[in-house]
Amino acid sequence: MRRSIPCLLSALLLAGQAGCAVKAPRLLPPPPSEELRSQLGTIGVVAGSFPPQFETAGAAKGAAEGALRGAGMGSAGTIGVLTALGSGYGLVLGILLAPVGGAVGTVVGAIKADPAAVIERHEAAARQVLASRALQEALRDRVTTTARAETRRDLVVLPERGPASAEAEARYAGLASEGIGTVLELRVDDVHLDGWGINPKLWLRLSTRTRLVRTTDEAEIYASSLSYVGGEHRTLEDWIAGDGEALRRELEQAYASLAEKIVDEIFLLMLFPARPGVR
Repeated sequence: MRRSIPCLLSALLLAGQAGCAVKAPRLLPPPPSEELRSQLGTIGVVAGSFPPQFETAGAAKGAAEGALRGAGMGSAGTIGVLTALGSGYGLVLGILLAPVGGAVGTVVGAIKADPAAVIERHEAAARQVLASRALQEALRDRVTTTARAETRRDLVVLPERGPASAEAEARYAGLASEGIGTVLELRVDDVHLDGWGINPKLWLRLSTRTRLVRTTDEAEIYASSLSYVGGEHRTLEDWIAGDGEALRRELEQAYASLAEKIVDEIFLLMLFPARPGVR
């Protein structure tokens, strides 16, 4: 069923208000006008032809790093708790006792931290799960399926026509002779498991970019960036357990959320025209 989503411009200028999981830059570009949309023609959908960058910013690797993080967390926690007492003496006392908290944190961190080899093995397993998912193509296919279900647009998937690297700019002029009026370019730039601590719970974050390019002159007629920030928080070991089942589920949720937002922005969002005399 096609959805109708008229929106005020002010709604487009609020970051992250379109959903609890998809974050946008503070100033979103206005959606394509209805006149521009009427000129899109057949839309070729392409994906990045490069693997997204993957990083885990989480668990301490080994006793030494665990001790260092534990010391910092212990000192900061001591100052924070005592400062919260609400008097100037609390801050002073917190500063004086910070070394004690740091010493305790050092011991705790050294004990709780997993060996570096274990963390690196978990990271390698997470990379393997991501590599098996064809992330670029998965986002392309989900956006195409969503757009076909919710709009009357003519979309054609064009395999292996997207940018070859995160820095590359693909050329689409030759597609005009093949009946493609506009290219919808989708790319996943990076995937993160974010968090911080000794053995913290991590959440998934994907950063994406979207462009509409007219094939006749290769003019960029729309561009936007979106990030998905997941709601599940798990340790790295839990994310990869069971052949990465939890990570796979979260990736599917990311694709669904991002696809809805991208289709809304490009094909469905509308601006109310300003009323005469109203500024």
